[in-house]
Amino acid sequence: MMHFRTTFLIFTVTTCVSLAACGAAGPKRIDATTSSMRDTKLMLDRGAEQVTSVVTAAKAIESAQDRTGAFEDFSKAMDRLEADAKKAQSAWASLTSRTEEYVKAWEAESAALSSDASKQVAASRREAFASRFAALQSDLAGVKSSYGDLMTELSDIRILLANDLTQDGIDAVRPFIAAAEKSASTLQTNIGKLSAKLDREVSASSTLGPAPASAATSASTPAAK
Repeated sequence: MMHFRTTFLIFTVTTCVSLAACGAAGPKRIDATTSSMRDTKLMLDRGAEQVTSVVTAAKAIESAQDRTGAFEDFSKAMDRLEADAKKAQSAWASLTSRTEEYVKAWEAESAALSSDASKQVAASRREAFASRFAALQSDLAGVKSSYGDLMTELSDIRILLANDLTQDGIDAVRPFIAAAEKSASTLQTNIGKLSAKLDREVSASSTLGPAPASAATSASTPAAK
């Protein structure tokens, strides 16, 4: 009898500690994931701005008085775009890792649920979240593809102009600059879609509740009679 009571006590204490840890860690994992989403969105938005800068710099070469200076500005803008792309890629890798950890922990802790109904709710919510993130991964593939197209065209332009910065050389490159401008537009569209979806996912997954009414709003609302 004593052995049974001891075993039961150990089981109860262990379960309580486990659930307490779950309660403390769960929201932190969610917050870490949504924070990573925000970071990734910021890097994508920054990349979109840099795309505009590099295309503007490329077009500026066409009518520049200082061709060498304009070419150097374009080349530096390309370098910044590549650097920002690497940062965005790193941010996405971190987001993917955090998301996978979140989903795995969610699934593991759901095993402690006491009823089939509660387990079904957890599975449904978890699968919905995982499905939305899979859709984000699909959108990312479009961003990567359009980024690759743009960088290939910009690299060709840089090599051509680096070896022939005469007016005739610039005139010969104009069609390539026009093509790069179209590719840039496609990339920015794809980035915009992914950024907007990340924004919506942050709102859907965040632990923050609705913002409280401001003092000005409360003051302007007539009191109930």
